[in-house]
Amino acid sequence: MQAAKLPRKEEGKNIEAKVKSILSTVLERCKKERDSGALQVPLDEYIQRASFYTGFPSTYIRAINSEKNIFVNTKAFSIKQIIAILECISKFYENKTSPTYYLIYETVKEGTDLPEFKIFKQEMCLMGYRYRQTKSGLLFLEDPKFSFERFHYLSKIKKLRSKDANICYIDARIINKEQTFERCTDLKGTPAVVRTDQYLFLHAISKNGYLNGLFTNSISEENFMKWMVDILLPSLNPETTIVVDSSLFEIISPYKAITRYDSKYEMIKWLKSNSIPYNYYMHKAELYELISNSKIKSKCKLDQIIKSFGHNILCLPFKLDKLTPIELLWEYIIDKRIKTVDTAMVRIKQHIEKYILDLKPAVFNMFTKTVELWENEIYQYDRIIEEILDQQYEIDTTCIIEDDYIPTYFYSVQD
Repeated sequence: MQAAKLPRKEEGKNIEAKVKSILSTVLERCKKERDSGALQVPLDEYIQRASFYTGFPSTYIRAINSEKNIFVNTKAFSIKQIIAILECISKFYENKTSPTYYLIYETVKEGTDLPEFKIFKQEMCLMGYRYRQTKSGLLFLEDPKFSFERFHYLSKIKKLRSKDANICYIDARIINKEQTFERCTDLKGTPAVVRTDQYLFLHAISKNGYLNGLFTNSISEENFMKWMVDILLPSLNPETTIVVDSSLFEIISPYKAITRYDSKYEMIKWLKSNSIPYNYYMHKAELYELISNSKIKSKCKLDQIIKSFGHNILCLPFKLDKLTPIELLWEYIIDKRIKTVDTAMVRIKQHIEKYILDLKPAVFNMFTKTVELWENEIYQYDRIIEEILDQQYEIDTTCIIEDDYIPTYFYSVQD
């Protein structure tokens, strides 16, 4: 495989000098904190803390933080686009060529409706793609932790399908006058607030059809939990595996109670999240006393309740939240223009509910079969990529080359 040439020695020396300078500043100021026995900048002042440790002006740190916030809000790829990207990368590897952002973009963009190149590149970075050092040069590849996560999920779901096990997908959608039917991804920690301009639609489907649903105009974590415990779980077939996206899994996953063995940081974080006054310079024993004396009860572990009903929970992999029949259901509704001209929220709710209830089981089965095909494609391309990398490359795990450090001659002009 023709990997990219290594950076020039002069560039490498300049980079090393810059890194050493930053590390020297960080080390010096960490020692200062050790000698004083306290943080020099309060924990909450993260911009000032970053400036203090690195020696960079706070205005510069603030600018980077703003860029990061913009960076995170990029549009996620569709499942078809992700499959096309994996296929493209596997072909580059098979041809013993290292791809670049631009080469992948140019190869995949036709027929996949990719966003503009800048957004595409940012999303690829968020998915864990970077240039990494090998013995034969630089190589463009994905962070293995993401491919490992996909492997574990796909292996489990394939095993469940082979046994014809009960699989249920749950989702939360915003139903409003615009009728865009977007997923609600910020339920965790949301207090109950009654809304008159929209509904939260909590619902579950399987390959056999619509299972259960609840419309509520009080969008909150509490209502989601009540729907799960009081309505959904008792209605499911025995030993059902419930598939959820990462935002819902955060609600379902175990609540970590604070103990005496937790760090001071975790104790302060808990006190702050529960609006309990504290002083940063308190001893851990004093902080724990505040926690113990508080009247706030530990939250219910929803995952344990799910298991008590005889069911299991399975979380979709990172950046594959759309790998569900529910996503196809809502795409189907939007494509068919299943909207009502009536702007009254009650009428919109009734219209959507009736349409979903009237859908035949064959439609839901079609959605599930499509998802199953996608799962198999992703699984296959991941296996191909892993085998090629394992056989042909020895990755330097101590060195990750960030984009800013890639010499200009490595890129295509557009990269």
